[in-house]
Amino acid sequence: MSAQDDFERIRRKMLEYLKRHEIDIWLRTPHPLLDGRRPCDMINHGDASEVYALVDQLDSGAFI
Repeated sequence: MSAQDDFERIRRKMLEYLKRHEIDIWLRTPHPLLDGRRPCDMINHGDASEVYALVDQLDSGAFI
C-alpha cells in the first residue's frame, strides 16, 4: 500500500470523528502516543501501522 493510500484510508476513518480540516491538523501535529512524532511523517516514511493502531483506538472510545 502506498503512502497516498494510507493517507486516504486514515482520512476516511477519521471523518467519523473529526471534520476534514481537523484531520489535516491532526495529521501534522506531534502526538504523545506516537512518541511525539507526527502521523503524516510516519505515514510518509512507511510506518503507518502505528498510526492505524492509534486510529483504531477511536473505535474503543479512547481519546486521541
